[in-house]
Amino acid sequence: EALLDGSSATVVPSHCALERLARVHGRHEAEAIPHGAEENFADLPVAAPARPLVLTWGLLSPGKGLEDALYAMANLTVDFPNVEYLIAGHTHPNELRGAADPYRLSLQRLASELGIAEQVRLDNRYRSAYELADLVRSADVVLLPYESREQVSSGVLVEALASGKPTVATRFPHAVELLAGGAGVLVGHGDAAGMADAIHGIVTNPLNARRMSEAARREASMLLWPKVGEDFAGLIERCTTPSGGGRHAGLQSVGSAA
Repeated sequence: EALLDGSSATVVPSHCALERLARVHGRHEAEAIPHGAEENFADLPVAAPARPLVLTWGLLSPGKGLEDALYAMANLTVDFPNVEYLIAGHTHPNELRGAADPYRLSLQRLASELGIAEQVRLDNRYRSAYELADLVRSADVVLLPYESREQVSSGVLVEALASGKPTVATRFPHAVELLAGGAGVLVGHGDAAGMADAIHGIVTNPLNARRMSEAARREASMLLWPKVGEDFAGLIERCTTPSGGGRHAGLQSVGSAA
């Protein structure tokens, strides 16, 4: 609150963050400028894929709901054995024990116990921004099974929409906000069966997948870096001109860890 008091303007990455800023701190003068992303559109889906790819990426750690995602894949492969689930990303440094990676091993063990070891890949290699963009374009569905009920900013979600990808996500605040226009499906936290049903409804129905992709592209128009840059430029101009009314030089950006 001292930082807010000492700033000419406050920026948060989503409208749900605006609501929280007002509710928790009583601050109503702030501006939502989203977490940006590079445009990364692929061709719109025209047919059901023979081997659908479901993708989750980011640092691996408990709390991301990956166990729920594996149970969802086990449900899905009963009727759709060709589906592939790729979890891409390093394990969070806090979860490493020297050279050992017990959390990743626990996910691999769970996949084996569920009988889906052949359908699940945990890829630990580092990807450049270009390589990651290629990977996201190749996905048929992005899955965000996060356990958090408080998350007001998700870079992965923004990048999924900027790639025009249908997204299945738990009902964390940022997902509720960005998927309301039809770019994906919201499911309950820990609802593995709901995740499986949502993914099935996308990968087996090209028309449904296309509609979600088109909705994602529409939503992305407000999330791409040129628009984000325009928004920040306009805000900075208002803060640095005499008519802007700001009494301090600072511009405070309040974010939330993804």
